[in-house]
Amino acid sequence: DEEVSAAPPIPTAIAGRRYLVNVGTFESKKGQDVLLRAFALLRPRMPDLHLVLAGRRGPELSKIRALVRALGLTEHVVEAVDVAHPLALELIRKAEVFVLSSRQEPFGIVLLEAAHFNVPIVATRVGGVPEVLQHGHSALLVPSDDPEALATAIETVIGSPSLASSLV
Repeated sequence: DEEVSAAPPIPTAIAGRRYLVNVGTFESKKGQDVLLRAFALLRPRMPDLHLVLAGRRGPELSKIRALVRALGLTEHVVEAVDVAHPLALELIRKAEVFVLSSRQEPFGIVLLEAAHFNVPIVATRVGGVPEVLQHGHSALLVPSDDPEALATAIETVIGSPSLASSLV
């Protein structure tokens, strides 16, 4: 029997490495720029950590790429643009933390996908997110557009395995 549900391969740039993942169209409301600034704050304290930005091509993609270069993160950020859904799910499944950095989010299906794979979630407290996730119980929630708060929450989850496992 041929295995039909084989997971797609993870990009070699992050295979076997610790990483955060964000999945969303590259547009301003998804806040990938805020996540990049938060990640830049984390890098000195977590030099082995990587960031995967996965999602559909959007109007902010070139700005995101420029910000990655400007922040000196080229070696630590992996873009997965226009990936098929099975690969996006595999990226979520193997992540250390799923990060939703949105400025606006009516309802993030990706949050349910991360929860399904028992991946700890750090998310912004916007739109429908607080209706789906409870701060300190199913996720750590932070204000939007706050790289420092986002970095602190990510570091808190990574630094506390017991908290990370309780958020799933």
